[in-house]
Parts: sequence; structure tokens; C-alpha cells
Amino acid sequence: MREEDKLDYGVHTPDLVPTPSPKPETYPEAEADTSVIRQVTIHFWDSGTKKRGKPHGVHGAEIRWVILDHAPETVKGSA
Repeated sequence: MREEDKLDYGVHTPDLVPTPSPKPETYPEAEADTSVIRQVTIHFWDSGTKKRGKPHGVHGAEIRWVILDHAPETVKGSA
């Protein structure tokens, strides 16, 4: 498909070069809600306030867990 046709049809070509995002001015605080079995809900808010939602510029969080027979000696490489 020609680039002109893509524009006419509203087809967006993904950018292959990541656009840098600005560093957040604050950091998020979070709370894990485990009140529902087999579900973990993470509630975010901006540091120093209880207003819900991630701070501007924060994309999300990565959470990892594993169930082991014994506690790991370190967190690094345990997942």
C-alpha cells in the first residue's frame, strides 16, 4: 500500500524508533489489594498525595512473583 493511500484510509504506520519520554518529576506509590482470591489489584497514587492514578509520565508497573518451596537468598534472578 502506498503511503498516500495509508493516509487516505487513516492507517497509521508504527514508529520503529522509540520516542523518549520525559523522566517523571515525582514517583508513584502503590498498594496491593489481595481481597479477591487469585487476583492482585495495584492501586497507584502520586507520591505525597492520596489522589488515585499514576503520576504524569509513569507508564505502569511490572510485577513478578513465584511460589517456591524455600525463600530465595536474593531477589535477583529468582523469577
